[in-house]
This record gives sequence, C-alpha cells and structure tokens, in this order.
Amino acid sequence: MTLSVRFTVRMTEEEKQILEKKANQLNVKASAVARCAIFKYDLPTTEGRVADIDWGLYHQLGEFKYELNAICTDISQLARDENLQPAQLQLDALNKILRRIEQSIGSISKLRTLTTESAGLKPSLGVEDDR
Repeated sequence: MTLSVRFTVRMTEEEKQILEKKANQLNVKASAVARCAIFKYDLPTTEGRVADIDWGLYHQLGEFKYELNAICTDISQLARDENLQPAQLQLDALNKILRRIEQSIGSISKLRTLTTESAGLKPSLGVEDDR
C-alpha cells in the first residue's frame, strides 16, 4: 500500500498521548494505529520488538547441551559394551543417569528454541557455536 495522501486530524493532547502510547506498545507508527482503527484493518504484525537476550548464556547452553550429549553417548557405549559386562545394578544406574541426561538435553533444546522464538529469529544451521 502506497501512502500518497496526507490528511490532518486535530485532537487533544491527551488523545495524542493515548494514541502514541498504543503505537509504542505495538511498535508501530501512530498513523498506522489510526488507519487501522478508522478502516478496521488488522494491525501490522511484521514489526515486533526484539526481546533482550543474553546470547552468551544462549551459546553456553549450546555448549552444555553438546557436552551432555557427548557424556550420554559415552555412558550408552559403556552400558552396551559386551566386553565389560557390568553387573546389573551398575547397568541400571548407568541407564538411570542416561535417562536424566537425555531429559536435560531435551529441556536445554526447548529453552534455546524458546529463546530464539522470543527474539523472532530462526537459528541458522551449520553455525559452529550453535550446537
């Protein structure tokens, strides 16, 4: 939509403040809020505020997830190694630890996904520190 016509509206200072407040909350221009209200348009959804994200923590979670996954793999290999043949109690304990680590990995993955979604971003594949 090309906006080529200018139209002036008079309002009180209080009305102007209300309009600007709504526009700020929606992260759009006041004129967009006015057009949407007058013509019953849907408010634009492409513009959004980016959440404040601690990217250092985000990448640390990725590293932590990577390390937990490596530990999980090691434990799984030990538990399945036919040459070691650990006692059943040890095998059960290893499997219990393995399940807890797998749950932690799932939780970290969900947290990282929520982090990127809240910022309105899509993670790029193949980035070294985004494991």
